[in-house]
Amino acid sequence: MKSNEQMIAEVTSAVYMRKAERRRQKRRRRILVIVIAVLAVTVVPTVAASRYGSFLDLFRHPEAHIHQIAPAEEVEALREEIAASSDPFSHADPYMGVLLDHDTAVLYGHTVENHGLIFRFEEIVNGKAILNEVVSGSIAEGDITMQDTVEEKTFAVVEIRRTDNAPLTDAELGQSFLWHRLISGYKPADTSFILMAEPYQLVLAYTDAYCMHYLVDITTMRIFADHTLALAVTDHAIRLDGKVFIADKDGNFAFREEKIDTPHALFRFDLPDACADPEAVKAFEELHPMGKNLKSYRR
Repeated sequence: MKSNEQMIAEVTSAVYMRKAERRRQKRRRRILVIVIAVLAVTVVPTVAASRYGSFLDLFRHPEAHIHQIAPAEEVEALREEIAASSDPFSHADPYMGVLLDHDTAVLYGHTVENHGLIFRFEEIVNGKAILNEVVSGSIAEGDITMQDTVEEKTFAVVEIRRTDNAPLTDAELGQSFLWHRLISGYKPADTSFILMAEPYQLVLAYTDAYCMHYLVDITTMRIFADHTLALAVTDHAIRLDGKVFIADKDGNFAFREEKIDTPHALFRFDLPDACADPEAVKAFEELHPMGKNLKSYRR
């Protein structure tokens, strides 16, 4: 039987592979399946044998067991604002639109260049997102009721382009990236997998001839605002283990550059101190097995 970490890794990798395929019209159905699979990592071990068949049937045939109820007026109002918005990110997904407040964004403009690509960390921006959330029901029993809701989000905006400013090739446009959210004091592999697999951690993207533009959800990181925070991006096949990445308890993060031969980047950023919530952090740790990183290192 596969470990929880392996299951989470496979699910999150599948999400990004599907994004690369550009099959946006089927994304809502797939996201529902991914959410169910991620939740199953913790639910399956506690489900009684008599209920296991119900869960499997739900996983195999989600549309027969997932019931959608009418959205709230707030959702409809936000959809109208999104429809009128000229921001490409608002229309990056036909179902899960976002409305960003660029006027209050914190600008960065940091760049990393390697393997023929330039990664540019543009800004941290707040916004509202339409999410499809579970409002009642049980995975164990095999029926779930869902509803579109509005949630306040915080995003990182990253642009990727070629170093020679030439148009992106088909291979580059089809490349699938993983976005690793990092927090000082915790093991990078743990936080990366857990925060990547957290339900409704959005990664939206759109492309033009010269750039790939990504909107990366960092909302869950807000409660850790008193820690050192970073966002790393790698090829989808790269895991942030000790072979390619270094981290210590103080938040000194670094790639082992000699060990990684695919495009990658690392960006540090800050969130407002007022967002820090130690009690919420304790509750989060009780739900998620994030290992503590107590090591120090010297380059």
